[in-house]
Amino acid sequence: MRIEIVDNIQLMAFWISFSRVLTIIFQLPLWEDVAIPMIIKILSSLIITYTFFPHVSPYVVSDMKLVGENHMIILTVYYALTGLLIGYLVKNITITIMAAGTLASQQMGLGSVALFDPTSMVQVGPIEKLLKWALLMTTFSAGVMLPMLKGIFLSFSSLSWQSASHLTLSMDFFLDFFKDLFLLALMLASPIIFINILLNLVLGVVGRFVPQLNIIAVSFSVNILAGFIVLMVASSEMITMGGKYYTDYMAKWFQILNQ
Repeated sequence: MRIEIVDNIQLMAFWISFSRVLTIIFQLPLWEDVAIPMIIKILSSLIITYTFFPHVSPYVVSDMKLVGENHMIILTVYYALTGLLIGYLVKNITITIMAAGTLASQQMGLGSVALFDPTSMVQVGPIEKLLKWALLMTTFSAGVMLPMLKGIFLSFSSLSWQSASHLTLSMDFFLDFFKDLFLLALMLASPIIFINILLNLVLGVVGRFVPQLNIIAVSFSVNILAGFIVLMVASSEMITMGGKYYTDYMAKWFQILNQ
C-alpha cells in the first residue's frame, strides 16, 4: 500500500496544532501521572487535534504564511511553548493542593510519613494525596473537562503568531495568579493550622498546672486526632473552595483569550 501526501500545508498545520495540544495534555490532571501509558497520552492528543483541526486550521495556516515555509520549526516551537504555558497554569492548581496537604500533614505531626506514589514516581504524604484526588474527582465529575477543552480551542485564535502581540496578558495577571495560589494553599490548610495552634496553647497551660504530665507525648496523639476530626468536618468546604478558585481563574483565562 502506498501513502501519498497531497497537501503539505495541511499536514504541517496539523503537526503544529498537535504540538500545542500534546504539550497541554501532558500537564493536565490525570494525564500527567506516570501510570498513564504514553500511547494513551499521544492518542488523546491526536484525537483532540483531529476534532479541533477543521476549525483551527485557518489560524495555523495564516501563521504559516506569515512566518514562511522555511521557518516551520520556529512556529512549532512557539506553539509548543504556548502549550506548555497553558498547561503549567492549570498544573499549578494541583501543585497548590499538594502544598496545602503538606502543610496539613506537618501540623498534624505526619510530616515524616511518606508513601511512594507509583503514578508520579515520588514520595508523597497521605493527606496531600487524599486532597488532590478528592478535588480532582469532584471537579471532573462536575464537567471540568469541558472548560479545559474550550481553553485549548480558544488558544489557537488568541495565542496565534499574529495575534499574540495584541494579547492583553499583563504581568499583573501572573502576579495575582501566583499570589492567589499561595493564599489558597494557606486557606486550605488554615483549619488544621488554627486547631494546632489552639491545642498547643491549651496544652501549654495544662503543662504549667500539671507538670507531671508529659505534654510532648500527649500532644502527638492529640494533634493527629484533632487533625483528622477537622479534615472530616471541613473537607467539603476545602474541596468547594478549591473548585471555586479553579473555575474563577478559568473564567478569567477565557476572558483574556476572547479579547
